[in-house]
Amino acid sequence: MAAVVVSCKKEQDTDAPFELSTNELEFSNEGGTLTIDVKTTANWTASTEDEWISIVEKKESGKGVASVTAQKNEAEAGQCAPERTGKITFTHGTKTDEVTVIQSAETVIFKVNMDSFDLPKEGGNVTIQVTSNYPYSVTSTPEW
Repeated sequence: MAAVVVSCKKEQDTDAPFELSTNELEFSNEGGTLTIDVKTTANWTASTEDEWISIVEKKESGKGVASVTAQKNEAEAGQCAPERTGKITFTHGTKTDEVTVIQSAETVIFKVNMDSFDLPKEGGNVTIQVTSNYPYSVTSTPEW
């Protein structure tokens, strides 16, 4: 006696239309959360290998949202954090779509409380207040 097994598994994951609201997200160096709208009836997942990006999926019938959070782009002491780029991969069936994630460099802050000053001919002292999130040095050109 021979038996035949037929699978009625629907191939919706492979054939279903799949649309993302964007193929690129841009974050400031401060980080934050942005969303990507997903339009499809397919089962899907979103993933990343970048440690500074996290994803939360919210799925409903025929649509969904991927909430993407980027951590603050901070440098180690004495450094400045450069722009960084990451990737989110949306997998649906045997297909994938990618979204590029760009985060701007850390903003360097450097402020002084005065641009110039005058001293009497006898000389004197001046205090200049400096505000910076990046290492700096002070040099004096005149030898007097």
